[in-house]
Amino acid sequence: MNADSVIINREKSEHEKPVLLVIVVNCKEFSEADGVTKHMTGRQIAALVSTNPDSTEVFELKPHTSPKPIPLDKQISIHTGDEFRVIRNNVAGGFEPSRIARELEKLNHGGCRTELIQNPFPAVIYRSVPARLGYRHLSETDVLVAVPAGYPGAFIDGAYLPQGSPLLGRVAGSPQGLIQAEGRGWQLVSYHPHNNGGGPAWDKNKHGFHTYFDEILFWFQRANN
Repeated sequence: MNADSVIINREKSEHEKPVLLVIVVNCKEFSEADGVTKHMTGRQIAALVSTNPDSTEVFELKPHTSPKPIPLDKQISIHTGDEFRVIRNNVAGGFEPSRIARELEKLNHGGCRTELIQNPFPAVIYRSVPARLGYRHLSETDVLVAVPAGYPGAFIDGAYLPQGSPLLGRVAGSPQGLIQAEGRGWQLVSYHPHNNGGGPAWDKNKHGFHTYFDEILFWFQRANN
């Protein structure tokens, strides 16, 4: 091999060296060795600096522009030198309201009507949840579900039906105490899908108020005639 071939092969070898991906998150550098890839979601970026990425907000930082929010579920292209800021969400009353807002938005975007209320305690109201097709007692009803303290670490459990609902005594679970919310009575039913009640084991990274809607539909499907 002559000298020219050695030089060409050396240049080729140097040219083919992989370019390491290095990004900056909260003023700290992370590379492929830390899990950086060419395409990452906001959640994956947050996981570089947080043990609970679902309770964070992610922003892309660029010179002379405002920080750009990156949704946790959105995948973006990653380039060396990209910079991000990850901020832990505020916890209000023992739970993360921004996470619940994202979960309810998924349902509302798909045509459901849901909302988060604060009195007499934080709770989600699912509006006009359909009963099973052809059910003779009612076609739809509102359902109120309390937000557990420490959510999402603590699993969602139970459900309130409007006081006097024909579903009381027909759906699984025993009627419990009454509360007043939004100007009417609600009766708690001891329905426990994530606690040996027929649903999957609670996974805080997968389940939430958006998936609890599935459990309510299943609950109504099994209601007695």
